[in-house]
Parts: sequence; structure tokens; C-alpha cells
Amino acid sequence: MKIIINFLFLLLILASCNPQKKLFKALDELQKHPIESAKYCADKYPVKDTTIYRDSVKFDTLYMGEYVFDTTVVKDTVYITKTVPKTITKTVTNIKEVYRENTARTEQYRLQYEKCEAKYQALFLDYEKSVKQGFDYRKQRDKMRLWFWILVGAIGAYTVLKVKKILPF
Repeated sequence: MKIIINFLFLLLILASCNPQKKLFKALDELQKHPIESAKYCADKYPVKDTTIYRDSVKFDTLYMGEYVFDTTVVKDTVYITKTVPKTITKTVTNIKEVYRENTARTEQYRLQYEKCEAKYQALFLDYEKSVKQGFDYRKQRDKMRLWFWILVGAIGAYTVLKVKKILPF
């Protein structure tokens, strides 16, 4: 009886810890109450407004009409005054730009970046491990080549000594 109770308890624990089931249940609840979920998202990720003000001033001078000459005589000096009719236009442009930043989207991109960065770090560590393993294989290969040539030299020396009958056996 105790085994059955333990088995049922274990089954209950394993059945209740299904994260996929919990996720689908939470999504269903969010879809049932869209206003509350939107309010939660708005509170959690408020929209940031950035206001940019730009001013520009432009002067434009327009000469119009004819020249007007005025002469005045004072004692023995003649003064000639030249007058040019002109119009000066001053244009002031004020631009107000409001930029709205979607912080929820920014947070989503940040999380995606962190996920990609973690994958990159894992791949980089695997790459370093593979490079180190390649160096180890090269060392092992060089050691095997050395032993091979030592063995070939020993067999060659034995053959030469045997052919010249220097060795008695």
C-alpha cells in the first residue's frame, strides 16, 4: 500500500510540473482577458517619448524697385545719397519631433541578443576545445611518426648487420 501511495505521489508531482501545459494555460488566460493583459504590459513596459526640438532661422534679402538718388548741397559741397529699396524676410522654422520607443520590443530584442550571445559563447568554447584537441592529435601523430622511424631504422640496421654477417644470430 505504501508503494502505491508513493507511486501516486510521484505521478502527481510529475504531472503537475509540466511547463508547457502551464504556458498554454497562461496564454489562454491572457486571451480571455485582453484588456487586463494589455494593462499589465503597459505597466511593465511603458512607452518612452523623446521630444526633439529643432529651430532654423533663414534670412532672405530682396532688392526691388529702382535706385533713388537724392542730392543735397551744403555750401560748396554736393552730397549724393543713393537709396536702394529692399525687403528683408526672416523665416523661422520650429520643428517638434516626438519619437515613441516601444520598450516591450526593445526588451524582446535585448533578450534575443542575450540568447544569441550565449549561443556564440558556447560555439566559441567548442571551437577552442576543438582547436586544442587538434593540437593534441598533432602531438600524438608526431610521436607516432617518431616511433615509426625509430622502428624503421632499427629494422634497417638489423637487416644491414644481418646481410654483412656482423651479427652471429
